[in-house]
Amino acid sequence: MVESSNRDAMILEHMPNVRYMAAALKRRMTPDVELDDLISAGTIGLIEAVDKFENRGFRFATYARYRVRGAMIDSLRARNQRGKEVRARLDENAWQSIPDDSPSPFGRYEKTELEAVINSLPDRERLIIVRFFFEGQPSHRIARQMGISEGRVSQLKSRALRTLRETLEPSHLQPLAA
Repeated sequence: MVESSNRDAMILEHMPNVRYMAAALKRRMTPDVELDDLISAGTIGLIEAVDKFENRGFRFATYARYRVRGAMIDSLRARNQRGKEVRARLDENAWQSIPDDSPSPFGRYEKTELEAVINSLPDRERLIIVRFFFEGQPSHRIARQMGISEGRVSQLKSRALRTLRETLEPSHLQPLAA
């Protein structure tokens, strides 16, 4: 067990290794895997490594490397499982549950056109947009359901809204007449 006075120092000392490992793993992943998500998972693994380390004649860095990498891989496995569940739910006619008069910032567009644009978003961004704007779920609940932080939900929602704004320009889609 590491003394509490050294805990923060050890975490800070080994954070560059977490970033390095996350970047190396990211290079082998599909583009939808976010570097920030890998760093977050790795940081949790590092903290757990610091808390559980018992010096039995081997270096902390060796022990931490396995814990950090394991935490990143575990997060990818959990994400993949959640992704399968999300895709299944969205594919099961999730759009039928959205009323035509649903209050959203996208209300001036035809439902079929809006569906097509939202369906083109990456799975996690699409899920956040549907849950937040159409189902009215708060960000903290979405974060808990998806197994990510509330800040990450905000980042993904901002990115999705930026993509939707760029796609829903008047030159691409015509809003409904009032």
